[in-house]
Amino acid sequence: MWPPSLFGPTQSLVPVAAISVEHGHVRIRRRDELPAAPAGDLLQAGPLLVRDGEPVCHRDDSEGFQAAADQFDSDITDGRYPRAALGVSDAELIAVACDGRRSDLDCGLTLGELAELMVQLGARDAINLDGGGSAWLVHHGHLLNRPYDAQDLPAAGSRAIATALVFSSNSLAARAAA
Repeated sequence: MWPPSLFGPTQSLVPVAAISVEHGHVRIRRRDELPAAPAGDLLQAGPLLVRDGEPVCHRDDSEGFQAAADQFDSDITDGRYPRAALGVSDAELIAVACDGRRSDLDCGLTLGELAELMVQLGARDAINLDGGGSAWLVHHGHLLNRPYDAQDLPAAGSRAIATALVFSSNSLAARAAA
């Protein structure tokens, strides 16, 4: 049964969302809607924020993030926190990083607010990525946001990167596919 549980064989299955890149086409879908063995690249994350231009985050909890909230850090499912997301429109990739741990300067976003923002930016489909102090948006070698590890505690320096989305001039030519 796909997808395998992210939390080991004793936990319930949580269908996560994924970014799939095959032959230059970028798709963001629930993981179980993509091929089991895709020909290109695949990154699982979630929850799905936007589908077909409409916010879906927590509407019906179809991905189980609220129902399985005890399996996640609370910043994934509840409250305003630093966030990162990727969306696709008919012509663009939309990358967003939101800060949220500097008193009186920024307050982060809830997942619902992030979904609404992605729609406002033109996303047809969008996915939540890792947030918090690991949400870094770098362009031409320059950090564009201000990651903080905790409230009013700047990130001590660069972290080891386990997963990164890298956009190059070749990947910017990728077309968003339905």
